[in-house]
Amino acid sequence: METISLIEERLEVSKDVQEQQTTKTKEPITETKIIEVPVTHEEVSIERRRPTGDTSTTQDPVTSREDIEIPLKSEEVEVSRTPYVKEEVIIKNP
Repeated sequence: METISLIEERLEVSKDVQEQQTTKTKEPITETKIIEVPVTHEEVSIERRRPTGDTSTTQDPVTSREDIEIPLKSEEVEVSRTPYVKEEVIIKNP
């Protein structure tokens, strides 16, 4: 009788854990934008003329300074910035 040895291999598996650090940098980008916005305003035109016809009057002459208020409207541009979430980015480590 002959004895034959049967050979088998065993695999030994181990893990070597390595730690790595990664840096994610978020940096704001500033842009200058030019936007044309039409605005309106009112103007007053005062025209002086020589009187035509009868120049007699019953009004008292102006003897002191007199202020007359003329309301005018104008539009002004107001700019405000509102941050919002534009998109989301997912970072995966493979």
